[in-house]
Formats: sequence, C-alpha cells, structure tokens
Amino acid sequence: MGFGISCTCTKCNAKQEFFLGVGYLNFADPINPTEKVVYICPKCSDWKEETICQDDKKRRQCSKCKAAMRKISDKKGGIDFSKLPKIVCKECGDNFKIYEHIFFWD
Repeated sequence: MGFGISCTCTKCNAKQEFFLGVGYLNFADPINPTEKVVYICPKCSDWKEETICQDDKKRRQCSKCKAAMRKISDKKGGIDFSKLPKIVCKECGDNFKIYEHIFFWD
C-alpha cells in the first residue's frame, strides 16, 4: 500500500497529488517490481514524478538548474514532512502547501 499527499498552491490554488510507494498494482510484474517516487530539486524546488524499478539507484539531475535531485518515496511507511524540501507550483512558481495525507492509496 502506498502513501500520498495532496497540495494546494498558496497563490493560484492549483492542486497536486503525489501517490508514493508501492501499490498493489505495482506487484503485477514480480520480476521488476516498481514504486512511485517524486524527485525534488533542493536548489530550485523543481520536481518530477516517476515510476521506477524498486532497485533503481540512478541519481536524477534537475533539468532546470542541473543540481542533484532528492528522491522522496514511501519505503519507510511514511514521509517526514519536516525534512521535505519545498515543492513549487508548476503553474505560477509559488509554494505548495500540504493539506492532506493519503494512506493506503491502492
């Protein structure tokens, strides 16, 4: 079961949901199990969602500023929000505010 967060932009009210971790459907291929992750740039706060193989150790580089991106996943059964880098709205560039936690999304 996965974990998710819902966010709203503090300026334009755009909404974004992130569903992280391993859901039931991710076990469809037992040879290459996948998980959903978000990569966040700690420098410019750009982000991207990906579905990756669980054993993927590849580092991602920010397409905007070329800094190393930080992987946010649900492998430990939750997210420490105090250590989460800020997430910005792709519509207007303002900050997202996390307003809801989604448990067991699958």
